[in-house]
Amino acid sequence: MESAAGVDTVKAAGAVVKAAHATIVGELKLARATLRTKEEIVDQLRQELAAAIATNTSIDGRLDDLQRQVAHVQSCTDQQIAAHLAEREKFDERTLLAEQRFAEMEKRALLGKDRDCAVAAKLQKTLESERDIHARSLNRLRVERAAI
Repeated sequence: MESAAGVDTVKAAGAVVKAAHATIVGELKLARATLRTKEEIVDQLRQELAAAIATNTSIDGRLDDLQRQVAHVQSCTDQQIAAHLAEREKFDERTLLAEQRFAEMEKRALLGKDRDCAVAAKLQKTLESERDIHARSLNRLRVERAAI
């Protein structure tokens, strides 16, 4: 009986071992499947990361190009502003010189007009004086003629 009980114990122990083995094998298969799934996820994430890095590199390159273009446009704009300011300054100088020339011409014209008015006034006085002298001479001659 001891041996039959020992055999039964061994058989029961073997059944427990087989059940444990089956459980472990099932868990191992599940773990391997989970590991494969996780490895696939990791591979997918690596691919996505590589794609993101490539995209970022591309975007960085485009950003660098755009920054160069902006710098070029800013440089051109600055040059155009400087050229415009220089032209504006020349225009302002020419305008100022023209205004000064006009003021001088106006001044000379007014002085000429004043001079002409003074000459005309002097001539008028001379004419009046000559008329007066002539009228007196005429009167004197009339008086002398009447006296003769």
